[in-house]
Amino acid sequence: MAVELFDLYKEIYPEYDVKLLTTSCFDKEIDWMHFIENDEFAYLLHGGELLFNSSLNFESEDVRKRYIDKFIHMKAGGLIVALDAGNEFSKELIEYCNEQNFPVMSTTWQTPFLEITRKFSAILLVNERNETNLIGALKNAIHSPLDEDLYQSCFERNLLFRDMTYTISIWGNVSDCSSYKLLRTSLQHSFKKY
Repeated sequence: MAVELFDLYKEIYPEYDVKLLTTSCFDKEIDWMHFIENDEFAYLLHGGELLFNSSLNFESEDVRKRYIDKFIHMKAGGLIVALDAGNEFSKELIEYCNEQNFPVMSTTWQTPFLEITRKFSAILLVNERNETNLIGALKNAIHSPLDEDLYQSCFERNLLFRDMTYTISIWGNVSDCSSYKLLRTSLQHSFKKY
């Protein structure tokens, strides 16, 4: 499960001098991070990555825009750029990023990217572990609904309490009919219980 950019940003602000240049992009989902200096490596992304860049290869505003365009196309989650003194993004490029809902943040070369990525990594890894545990608990609830010890504590840690009403939807192609029938039967059993 991805983490909203806002949740990452609040972990570093105001301790680190990282400024959000764009507006209303905090809801972007971040899956991981990459240091990418050159837009030739855009093809390596899967989508949802927060990119870190030193701006050493940004000789002009056109180069910045081309870089940003490639990563918007690859569905990157946002960009943090360390700018040298007196170097800024133009208002036009910031507005373009706003139109594309692509968050851009700036900082200085003195900002310790290593410390920031260490904090972000910890948050993303904990979130991924929680998602894995929740998926396991959901499978247990579906396949062994009477054995609440297999799933109830995980549900409650994720604010899914016993007395709440739930609706589970499964979307996708059904290639194995026997698995589908078993799952449907398990779900019906779970709903009849409550």
